[in-house]
Amino acid sequence: MRAGGLTALRTVLGEESARALGAGLGADGPVGHAQDPTISVPALVTEVAAAHGLGEDAAALYLQLLALPDPTDRNCARWTGWKPTRLKKARAELAATDLVVQAKRSRAGRSLFLPCGWRDLKAPGLPVETWKEGLYPVRGQRPSPLSRARSLFAPCWDRHPGRARLPN
Repeated sequence: MRAGGLTALRTVLGEESARALGAGLGADGPVGHAQDPTISVPALVTEVAAAHGLGEDAAALYLQLLALPDPTDRNCARWTGWKPTRLKKARAELAATDLVVQAKRSRAGRSLFLPCGWRDLKAPGLPVETWKEGLYPVRGQRPSPLSRARSLFAPCWDRHPGRARLPN
């Protein structure tokens, strides 16, 4: 088995996967997606909102942009369950800050990006900010996080652009 296969197997069988699968589960079953920081790390959403003077929706969206390899508008809406108007409002609030840049990028599926370099990966993967390469290796054509969504949010916040500017 190649190193990439071993890494994938360790990820699937490891404690991080168990914690990720547990995120979003309540006593009565699933309550949401682990990729929704309001479900998986609600205290961190509150902290980000307070630190940047954002509403909680904009703070949650910012955490998704910081941590996830595929925060397309469609994915973010699916993970959070937000209607288009609510997502549009959160995007507008976040776009009014210097935490993100608003742009058009081929196949990105979104209009907000971290202010850093851009890796234009080929299909079937999605393009990704170069800053995220420090979170998970970009192997071949698709970014593959070694950690799951819930465990990525806090480390991303710890090194977020408000504390240290992103390199280009």
